[in-house]
Amino acid sequence: MKMISKLQPGVFFIIIATLFVPVRAQINLALHGTVAQETTYTDKAGISYTANLAIEGPANNNWEDGCSSTGFQPVTWWGLFLPRLAYITNVKSYYRKDEPKRMNDFRLYFANGSAYEQAERCHRDSKKLAYLNLNQSINCDLSPAKNVYFFNRNTFVELCYIEIYDNLAYNGTATQNPLNPNKPASLSIDGNRTNGMCSRTTGSSSYLQVDTGSMSVVTTVYLTYGDPPLTTGDDMIYCSNTSNSWVDGFVLYKGERPTKNINVLAVCRYITFVPPAANGVDVCEIEIGGCPLGRYGVNCEHFCHCKGLCDSVTGQCTLGCFDGWTGERCDKACNNGYFGSECNRTCSKNCIKPSCDHVSGECNEGCIKGWEEYNCTKECDVGYFGWNCSQTCLGCISNKCDKADGSCSIFSGCKPGYVKSQYCNQECEDWFFGINCASRCNCLNNPCNKFNGDCSAERCAKGWQDISCNNECGAGYFGLNCAYVCDTCFNQSCDIFEGNCKVGCNDGYRGRKCETPVSAESLSLIKSSFFMGGFASMLGILLIILTVVIATRRILKKQESGKAINSSHSNFNEQHYDDIMKMESVSTYQDLTKQTVTVSNDYDQINNAYVNQ
Repeated sequence: MKMISKLQPGVFFIIIATLFVPVRAQINLALHGTVAQETTYTDKAGISYTANLAIEGPANNNWEDGCSSTGFQPVTWWGLFLPRLAYITNVKSYYRKDEPKRMNDFRLYFANGSAYEQAERCHRDSKKLAYLNLNQSINCDLSPAKNVYFFNRNTFVELCYIEIYDNLAYNGTATQNPLNPNKPASLSIDGNRTNGMCSRTTGSSSYLQVDTGSMSVVTTVYLTYGDPPLTTGDDMIYCSNTSNSWVDGFVLYKGERPTKNINVLAVCRYITFVPPAANGVDVCEIEIGGCPLGRYGVNCEHFCHCKGLCDSVTGQCTLGCFDGWTGERCDKACNNGYFGSECNRTCSKNCIKPSCDHVSGECNEGCIKGWEEYNCTKECDVGYFGWNCSQTCLGCISNKCDKADGSCSIFSGCKPGYVKSQYCNQECEDWFFGINCASRCNCLNNPCNKFNGDCSAERCAKGWQDISCNNECGAGYFGLNCAYVCDTCFNQSCDIFEGNCKVGCNDGYRGRKCETPVSAESLSLIKSSFFMGGFASMLGILLIILTVVIATRRILKKQESGKAINSSHSNFNEQHYDDIMKMESVSTYQDLTKQTVTVSNDYDQINNAYVNQ
C-alpha cells in the first residue's frame, strides 16, 4: 500500500506482481481458480469427465489423457472462477482431436456472475471452424472479470487443457543486460522495495527492460534504487513497442536520478531504464502507473471505446468512438437494432431476432432460413436452402428452389435421377434412373448412374443391351450384351437370357440350344423310327373311331325299340332309320378320311420334333 500511495490519485500500477512473488514468466490463471461445468458426462464404464481435467493437463488433445466433458445439452457451459478481477488478454484451449466438431460454434464469455447474465463475449466460432484449429489462441480486450465461460448449444463442451492469462501484473516480464543470475531482473517487479532485493548489473551497456504484455496508456513511472546509490548522472527512460529497438522509442524521462513520480502520458508496451554510461543498473523496484489501452478509473475498472486516448480519470474521449459505441466516454453500446460507426447502421432484417452485435452487426441468434454469413446479408447459393443454407435442393431443374423451405420452383420440377416430390432431394434407388426414377437398368454387377442410366463402365446383364441396359435383345440374339446369335434355332427363335430354342432346331441340329450337330445316318434312323411310330399311332386312332361308331348305333337301336309308337309311324321310322344309316355310313367314311390326313400331319410334326432332340 505504501507503493500505491506514492502515485498520484487515479493511477494504477501496471507492472506489479503479486506481493513478494517473483515474476519470471507468464502465469496461467487457470491454475489459481476453481472450475465447474453445467453437467458432467459419464461413459458406459462409469468414468466421469469432470471439469478439473481441463486444468490438470497434460496440454494436448488426447481424450485418453483426460479431458473435461459436459453432457449433451440444449445449452451447456464449462467455467473458471478466479479469486480476483483480472484483465484477461489471452485464452489458449486444446480441443478433443477425435471429436473436434463438438466445439464448433462455441462462445467464450467473461463475466462476474453466471454464464447467462451480464456476460461480455470475447469470441464466437460463428463459422464453425473450431475443428480446424485444435490448439486455439484467442486474444481478448474486455472489462476486468473473475469468471470465464465456454458456452455452446445442442452439443458437448469438451476441453482437454486450458491456459488463461491476464494483463500487466501477471504478464509482466523483466530482462536485464548483462545477465546477473544472482541479482536477476525479476527482482525489479516482485513488489518488494527492500534494499538488497534489487536487480543489479554493471557495465557501459547496462539496461533494465519491462514488457507490460500489451499496449498500455502509461501515466507514471516510479523507481526505487539500491542503497548506497551508484554514481549519479542522467538516467534515461524509454517507451517503445519493439523490444530490440527501444532506443528508437519515446523518451519518457532524461535527467538526474529521480526519487519521485515521473508523470508521463504515452502509449507503448516496453519500458526501458538506461543508467548513465559509467554506471550499472541497481533498481529494487520499477513501478509503472496507468491503464491498459482503452481503460480508465482508479483501478482501470472502466472501459472507454475511444479511437484515441481517453482521460485516465474521467474516460472522456476526444477523437470519437470505435464502431458500436456512443457517448462522451464511448461507453454506451448502440441501441438494440443498430450497430457500426456512430451506431447509424441497422441490423439485418434477416436476423432471427431484430438485435445484432452492436459492433460488427453479427446476428446474435443466427439467420432466418434462406440466409447466411455472420450478418445474414447473403442469400443461399443456388441449390441450397434452410437454416444456414445447410440443405440442398440439387434435384430441382436448374437447382432452383425456395430459399426458405426448399420447394422446387413451379417452373422447375425434378431432374432425372430424383424421386418426384416437393423438394426433389431424394435420389433414385439403386438400379433405377431417369425422370421420377421410372426406368430400370440391368447392368451386370453394379447399379447404373442414377441420373442418366449409364452402364458403360461394365457390360449388361444377360438378355439386355444399349447404354442403360434397359432394352431386351433383338430377335435371334441372347446373353451378355446380346452378343450371341441363336442361328441354329428354327426361325432363330430363342430366349434372350440363355439362348434356349423356343420352337425346335434347324435340320441337322439337336439339343436345348440346337448346338449339337446330327449325322446323316442318325437322321435316317430317327426318321424311320418316327414313321413306324406314326403308323402305329394312326392305327390306334382308327380303332378308337370305329369303336365309337358301333357304340353309337347300338344306343340308337335301343332307344328306338323302347318307344311305344303306333304302326302308322313304324314304317316311317324304319324308312327314316335306313336314311340315317346311309347318311351315317357316308359321314363315318368321310371322318375317317379326315382323321387319316390329320394323323399324317401329326406324324410329320412329331417326326420333326424328334429329329430336333
